[in-house]
Amino acid sequence: MRRLARTLVLAALGPALAVCGDAGTAMLPLSWQFADGRRCDDAGAFTVSARSGDRVLLDFPCEAGLAPQSATLPSVSAAGLDLELLALSAAGDELYRGHVHLDAIPPSTTITLYATAAR
Repeated sequence: MRRLARTLVLAALGPALAVCGDAGTAMLPLSWQFADGRRCDDAGAFTVSARSGDRVLLDFPCEAGLAPQSATLPSVSAAGLDLELLALSAAGDELYRGHVHLDAIPPSTTITLYATAAR
């Protein structure tokens, strides 16, 4: 009887215990699109850099994640993140920028990139 009671208590607390612990990491399928409807070549974008704060998470060839294609960010905190995408020229100049705040990692996300003032 004690074993059954203990099992029931652990089963009931399981979801709460999972929330309190480390959220772990997840993969994030990621797409982007240009607000002005351009394609990478037309926009002059060579690379899209995924960043969180001051950290560069990964750089992708622009075409790799241009919607409807998707690129994958591996090992993203499953608890969520602030994600910024910068579309860069071949010389490394910022041409477009987009931002999204994720409280949790969705199955996929698409970020719209807007031309920067420097463009």
